[in-house]
Amino acid sequence: MSIWYIDPEHGSDAADGRTENTPLKDWHTITPAPGDSVLFRRGTVYRGSLLSPSGEPGAPIVWGAYGEGDAPVICGSVNHSDPAGWKNAGENIWEAVGLPHDEVCNLIFDGGDSFGTLRWTKEELREPGDWYFSHCGLHGKFPDEPFSLLVYAPANPGDYWKDIEIAVYRDRCLGNAKHDVIFQDLTFRGSGVHGVACQESERISVLRCRFEYIGGCVWSRELRIRFGNGVEFWRKAFDERVEDCTFHQIYDSAITHQGNGDYPVPERLTFLNNTIAYCGMAAYEIRDVIPRETVFSGNRCTESSLGFSSQGETRPRRSEIWPQPMGHHLFVWRIEKATPGGEILVTDNVFGSVPYGSAEYSIITPEAEEQIVFQNNTFAVEHPETAIFRDGKYISADGNI
Repeated sequence: MSIWYIDPEHGSDAADGRTENTPLKDWHTITPAPGDSVLFRRGTVYRGSLLSPSGEPGAPIVWGAYGEGDAPVICGSVNHSDPAGWKNAGENIWEAVGLPHDEVCNLIFDGGDSFGTLRWTKEELREPGDWYFSHCGLHGKFPDEPFSLLVYAPANPGDYWKDIEIAVYRDRCLGNAKHDVIFQDLTFRGSGVHGVACQESERISVLRCRFEYIGGCVWSRELRIRFGNGVEFWRKAFDERVEDCTFHQIYDSAITHQGNGDYPVPERLTFLNNTIAYCGMAAYEIRDVIPRETVFSGNRCTESSLGFSSQGETRPRRSEIWPQPMGHHLFVWRIEKATPGGEILVTDNVFGSVPYGSAEYSIITPEAEEQIVFQNNTFAVEHPETAIFRDGKYISADGNI
């Protein structure tokens, strides 16, 4: 079992990476083995993804931090702040030059003080921050041909904003693993699609991490739908944990388990003590099947439906269920039957402001809905009578369910 030290700013790929004084610059020069820890120096930004090999039961691979200061940032965006990276296209429209051949998903200005607004045609570029990308919706696989990113700004964007980060498709996620992996004490920032996304996985833990400015990739250009989740477990998901994390400005859902086709029922999922705000779809999205032995507890969820996902949208936001409302703390859908032995315990959570829609929105069969058990949840909303939507109607919620 080895500990590997990574310093994206001062490390060297000629170093051995075995001590804090001899860190590597990039983790790709090693192949972590079961039981290894790969630690990034605090206060640094690593532009790339953690596509982890698998550990073993009892010997997970750990991705974490060392040193003092802020959590290291695993970043999926490209900095494009230099005024030389923009050319005047006329009428307050500027074209980015020198971009990598990758799909643009979101623009983040001045460290998250504001975000760009995706426009679907060039003619809609009218306000500062409006942007148009010629190849949206191709999921990063567009031909090797000319492409363009256009942004509306009263002056050169590199002068108008102090900092510009362009979230791109890249590896589709910033963290990925199959089994026996721990992500802890990291910040995942600026992914064009997902934060941590695990497929056919088991024994994955995400602990004390922060997710911010995640998502915005176009899912369907024709339907004008975008997507992107903080932590997504796709298809098989056994013994997964997301605990003590912070989610801020997520295009769709902070946490979700879902898939397509016929796949094993997710089991033993724990989502505990997370702080979740400004998610466009949900804090917790439950889709396809009710899992077994699953707990969503001690979470604080606020400002659902707000954030950059609502920019440029007319309520309700475009989605697969449009024109039904979108933006809830719990969103439960695409479930047609109960699961043998299925149960989700939703307990001791605080569900705060829901400016549009309802705190919990369920469009599943009643038999499946009975497998979601609510205990001791607080709904701190302005209008408690619209806190819960079930069976096609809103149900009063004055504190507990």
